[in-house]
Amino acid sequence: MRINILRAILIVLLLGTFSIIFGFSSQNSKESSGISRKVTIFLTQNIKYIQEKNDIEKEEILSRIESIVRKIAHFSIYTIVRYITYGIF
Repeated sequence: MRINILRAILIVLLLGTFSIIFGFSSQNSKESSGISRKVTIFLTQNIKYIQEKNDIEKEEILSRIESIVRKIAHFSIYTIVRYITYGIF
């Protein structure tokens, strides 16, 4: 009985994660890049080294970090799917 409740919760979490993936996948590149840029700016706003750079250098650094943020996001969401699925089966 307790296992069935846990499986039901995990299935709901899995479906929620799939809906998040679907939502992100349905965004155009401008929307997706905007979200990644906001996260990148948030993560780097207190890094003095980056903030002291001129606008051109700062943009170059932020673009590189944004690429890393996007890769980590993809890896993370599919890792979540893997662990939820592992818990169900």
